[in-house]
Amino acid sequence: MARRSRGFTRIRWFRRNVAWGTVYLTCDESDPRRIKIGFTQRKTIDRRKELSRSVQGRMVIVQTVRMPHAFALEARCHAKVRRLAYRDKSRTREWYLLREGASLSDVATLISEQATRLRRIARLKIAWPPYGRISLFDSGWRPAERVEPVKVDLD
Repeated sequence: MARRSRGFTRIRWFRRNVAWGTVYLTCDESDPRRIKIGFTQRKTIDRRKELSRSVQGRMVIVQTVRMPHAFALEARCHAKVRRLAYRDKSRTREWYLLREGASLSDVATLISEQATRLRRIARLKIAWPPYGRISLFDSGWRPAERVEPVKVDLD
């Protein structure tokens, strides 16, 4: 089986044929301060099952963003999330613990904002595919409350 390309961490000029993927935000249901921002080209539910083996409780998918240049989106999110969370040194580099005063909604907003910024950059560099779109799914799960799930294409 051929290995699929993840793409690049930076948007390259004139690259319209790019790999799609999904950036996901998950958290440990028993410790909602512990979050993970990751990338996958498979089904997010399958990835969640793999992650659930490494935590005490159940992993909850908070938000997913499917788009071209998703690997670059993940890199941008890891760089920007530092103001909301610090690295969980007991796990791999994609795991974080929320800072005091930060919430899952703040991180979810950060990811969607970075997705729209990345699309703007890709369009300027003539690297956004003509069929490209940003599909956002928010499960509505938050530690204190439950809101309606949302599935939209960001314009």
